[in-house]
Amino acid sequence: MGHVMMNRRCGGESGEIYLWPLGGFAVCGPTDDLKGDLKTSLAGPLTHIPMGLFWWILYVATKGADKALWPSWAVNLVYMTSGGARTFVEVLSAYVVYLNLVLFCFNLLIPAYPLDGGRVFGSSLILFLGMNNRKAAKVTAGTAMLIGFGMIAYALATLLMREAGGQLLLGFIGVFIFYQSWELWLKAKNDDLGNDPIFGRQCYQDGETSANATAATEMGTAAQQADEREII
Repeated sequence: MGHVMMNRRCGGESGEIYLWPLGGFAVCGPTDDLKGDLKTSLAGPLTHIPMGLFWWILYVATKGADKALWPSWAVNLVYMTSGGARTFVEVLSAYVVYLNLVLFCFNLLIPAYPLDGGRVFGSSLILFLGMNNRKAAKVTAGTAMLIGFGMIAYALATLLMREAGGQLLLGFIGVFIFYQSWELWLKAKNDDLGNDPIFGRQCYQDGETSANATAATEMGTAAQQADEREII
C-alpha cells in the first residue's frame, strides 16, 4: 500500500497488489523522475514501522505483569493456548512485531535486486554517487548476486545439518535474487538495459543525466567561488 500511495503522489500509475512470502507486491508504473522512484521504493518498507508499532502497543496492552516491555523472540505455543484469548493475542502480537521488524530490515537495508533494498541501492548510486545507469546496474547486480549466493549457501548448510526450517524459504528467495541479478548483469554487460523492467525505465536514464548536471553545476559554483576569493 505504501508503494501505491507514494507512486501515485509522484506521478506514476498503480495496478494490482499481490501477496507473496515477503509481503505485498505492488504493480506500479514509472514515476516522473528517479527521485520519485526512490521515494516509492522507500515507502513500502517504511509502512512496517507504524504496523510494528501498532502490534507492539497491542502486545503491551495484553502482556502479563511478569513480561518485559519488549517481547521475547521465542514463541511459546503452550503458553499461547493456555491462558485464553489474552495470552493468544499477546503471543501473536509479539510474533507480528518481530515479523514487521524482519521484513523492514530485509526489504530496506539489504541491497537485494529486484527487491526494495536493491532498487534503493541502484537509484542512490545514480543520484548521489553520480554513476551512469550501466555502471550502477552492474554494481547493483554484483552486490545482489553475492547476497543471493550467501542465502543459498546458508540454506544448503542448514539442510545438510538437518536444521532446515524457515531457512528453505530463504534459500528459494536467494535463488530468485541471484537469477534476477544475473539477468540484470547480462543486460548491463551487453548494453541491453532498455529491456530491464527497472533500470530500463526512462527515469533512470533521466536520473543519470540529472545527477551529472547537478555535479557539473556544483563544480562550476565551487570554481566561481574560488575565482572570487582570488580576486578579493
